Amino acid sequence: YTCNYGTCIPLANKCNSKIDCWDESDESSCQYLEIPPNYAGQLSPRSRGPNGVPVYLNISILAFPRIDTILLQFTADYYINLRWYDGRLSFKDLNDNSLLNGVPTGALQNLWTPQLAFKNALGPYQTVVDDLSVCTVMLEKKPSYDDMTQSNEYYGFDGYSNAINLKREYYQEFACEFSLNYYPFDTQVCHMVFSLQGFTKEFVIMQQDGIGVEYTGKKD
Repeated sequence: YTCNYGTCIPLANKCNSKIDCWDESDESSCQYLEIPPNYAGQLSPRSRGPNGVPVYLNISILAFPRIDTILLQFTADYYINLRWYDGRLSFKDLNDNSLLNGVPTGALQNLWTPQLAFKNALGPYQTVVDDLSVCTVMLEKKPSYDDMTQSNEYYGFDGYSNAINLKREYYQEFACEFSLNYYPFDTQVCHMVFSLQGFTKEFVIMQQDGIGVEYTGKKD
């Protein structure tokens, strides 16, 4: 990479949150996401195989602040983490640490994002993309090309091999049918039911990411 004052540094050192050019030009124009002009955000990504594009879901539960056996409902504080691949996109100068590969909210709102419906929630009833959403790009494969013809040289990465990760916290109430015949000398099972909204399995399929669901709050 050529600094503005003419000195060259390794291209891998560009946009890594460490200043290598004394004029800071290597960190001044970092745009990790490239959206093509013909990109249609209302359409789901295309699959390379016979099945739909997988959307990987992980839920991290922070707490159950309230359990109401009279109103038959409970409150959950949790994170939804969605991960998917969009081959229509390309990325620039990705870092090993995905937290450094942030997608601004304005750009995120132009992308196709999976929408989950909360089937037994008492409101809100679906996922949203707003200022509380944290979107990053995960570096999973080496760069597929480098472009030295541009005045601002960069490493290029394709969207088929490097995932988009979207995370947001939700605090909401869910309905639960308690069976209170032996209360309080019993065990109740309540569910949080999610489903992909707006697409059939022909185009998009939901899959478990890692362990799927984890509880990270207090257990005593």
